[in-house]
Amino acid sequence: MDDTVVADLEHGELSAKHREALSDADIVISTGCIGYITERTIGNVVDANEANPPWMAHFVLRMFPFEPIQQALSERGYVTARGHGSYRQRRFATDDEREQVLDRLVDLGIDPSGYEADGWYYANFFLSRPVDDVDMISSRELISP
Repeated sequence: MDDTVVADLEHGELSAKHREALSDADIVISTGCIGYITERTIGNVVDANEANPPWMAHFVLRMFPFEPIQQALSERGYVTARGHGSYRQRRFATDDEREQVLDRLVDLGIDPSGYEADGWYYANFFLSRPVDDVDMISSRELISP
């Protein structure tokens, strides 16, 4: 890691300094961010690096939709592949947190059996690459089961 950007991109714009820092990014990795940030933040990050768009690797908790971000990336020339399976993230901090998440999943029609019902958050993996980079390596090689 060469640099970091600390900024609220949901409500503001990138400063010139932050735009410069992001302009060299090759990959953006998020885990546990989606659902708290939206396509606005992801769009700001991609737009900072139009000359050399970074790959995007997102681990998205199963209770949050990725479709709005996938659509925003598609509009910017990205292709997204979803990984196989789900990935364990962290234990629930409290029984109340666990119950809230289980209730939300059931409301969304997502079965928590074998996943969150066992006491852990689980995430799905999405890899988004600029369309020009799709043939560099197959999605299967990157996100095998």
